Amino acid sequence: MSAERQQRIFDLLQKKRRSTRLPPLVALWTALGARVSPLADERQRELIHCFRAAGSFTLEPTPNLEKALLAFVEQFEMVVVVEWDANEHPAVLLSTKAFARSASKLRSVYRDGFWLADTALSKAIVVSFDEDRAEVEVAALELSYAQG
Repeated sequence: MSAERQQRIFDLLQKKRRSTRLPPLVALWTALGARVSPLADERQRELIHCFRAAGSFTLEPTPNLEKALLAFVEQFEMVVVVEWDANEHPAVLLSTKAFARSASKLRSVYRDGFWLADTALSKAIVVSFDEDRAEVEVAALELSYAQG
């Protein structure tokens, strides 16, 4: 089997795993009062590429996660949110108003953390919830998205 065919099968299997995780994720967001839409598979692959291209980053503790998130999203109309493992978990698209209403409850949706990006895939915030402490760490990233 060619490497290209193997990659195509791998991509399809990943897409299938993400699609099976979507209904419970939508239900969690709905419980928070937010309507979300799944990010198209091709767009999610672009998002993953941007995250990888961003390279390494340092997470810094933040005293007020909600304030940091709201400051980030206020410049956009829509945002993309995905769990840490963007390869295996579906990304969703939602309005910044819906995101802002849910910002204080995101740990109930993303227990370990998440990526939050603008729809142009130019900026992102990475959030990590520490299991052992009540600490939240955040990194702001500039993404470079070159449509190929």
